[in-house]
Amino acid sequence: MQEHGGDRRRGVRGATGRQPRRLTVEIVKALAIPERGEYVQWDSEQPAFGVRVRAGCRKQYVVRLWTGGRQRWVSIGAHGDVAPDGRPWTPDTARAKALEHLGVQASGRDPAEARDLGKLTPTLAEFAPRYLADYAEAHKKPRTVIEERSLLGLRVPKKPEGAEEASPSKKKQRTILAALGPLKLDAVTTAHVARFHLSWRDTPTRANRALSLLSHMFTMGERWGLRVAGSNPCRHVDRFKETKRERFLSAAELALVGEAIAKLKKAGAVTPYGLAAVQLLIFTGARAGEVLGLKWEEVNLEAGTARLPDSKTGAKTIMLPAPARKLLKDLPRIDGNPHVIVGGRIGKPLTLWGVEQVWQEVRRGAGIEDVRLHDLRHSFASVAAASGQSLPVIGALLGHTTAETTKRYAHLSADPLKAASDAVAERLAAAMKLKPAKRRNAKRSA
Repeated sequence: MQEHGGDRRRGVRGATGRQPRRLTVEIVKALAIPERGEYVQWDSEQPAFGVRVRAGCRKQYVVRLWTGGRQRWVSIGAHGDVAPDGRPWTPDTARAKALEHLGVQASGRDPAEARDLGKLTPTLAEFAPRYLADYAEAHKKPRTVIEERSLLGLRVPKKPEGAEEASPSKKKQRTILAALGPLKLDAVTTAHVARFHLSWRDTPTRANRALSLLSHMFTMGERWGLRVAGSNPCRHVDRFKETKRERFLSAAELALVGEAIAKLKKAGAVTPYGLAAVQLLIFTGARAGEVLGLKWEEVNLEAGTARLPDSKTGAKTIMLPAPARKLLKDLPRIDGNPHVIVGGRIGKPLTLWGVEQVWQEVRRGAGIEDVRLHDLRHSFASVAAASGQSLPVIGALLGHTTAETTKRYAHLSADPLKAASDAVAERLAAAMKLKPAKRRNAKRSA
């Protein structure tokens, strides 16, 4: 974009005599290029916006601004050229850019200065590492940062020892930066975000997580002066409806899991710490990250508790029932490693990938291939609800911070409620079958 002075150039003076018209592609194409001089066809919808037509030059979209009592013209782009966001300059895209300049002017800033700063605006790919380093890593949980790196496409997974190479035919995971990374941060529009979000419609949950991350990145971009305030392009993009997946292990399936764990333990086929992690998940309803990060100094077997200084919801106490306490009492401790669930690296815990591998062996042996590791937490809650525990108690055991999170298990307590209702009704019916006492004859004989 170029800045120009007032209307003292040859041929421009007569431009004001042209009747303003709402600029369209057809009108711009029909504008005749003069043999010499120039003129401007102004837009009737936005009077400060127009297209300059000069002899020997391409048609150029411009916006007329006033700063410090002085008129300035800013060139937006030549008709048909590719804009920074990848779209061609048309009357509609150029008019939108003109409105941005006018908005900067209305805010009291110098549009020319804002334009020069815009040249330094990073692309989304350049901005993402700054967002992670300056905000996410300081304010979010490490696990959340890992997930956001995955969504962005910045995570470089380390191949565990002994792991097989991925199949060449395996579909590459889509990422935010692969789709939007080359765009300037201030050039991303709602249309870009909407198209990106729609392209992930076959994975609605992941698409919504990506949209939320993008929205906060743009919010921080505004806060750091890299986008105009209130311009977040994610605001008007509707999220997909997510179907909550609820899979609970039945009593019969739990028995199969127990048998599979016993066989694997006897055969020594997998790490005993991986099997211990799976059992702790079943007995406590804790999250996988909480069990894997558990240290011996946080465990109090006498009190039957494990006090975590930090978790997904902050500090938390995990209740250790008798089966969990026995498991921990029998679990060998490794010198130099403070973790309960020991991994292959010195001083480190077993990784989530490692316990996932163990769980795959367990569920394969139990014949329940559709059960995820996180479903063990749901199963704990379902058994608690079916045994008559109240929702507040279940929420406290699981470490929920709001009652809304626990309400998803409300329907599972129907059996205890039905039993209670039957018991009350039986007593009422029995009372109704009793013979009523004889009425006293209140009438006195004459």
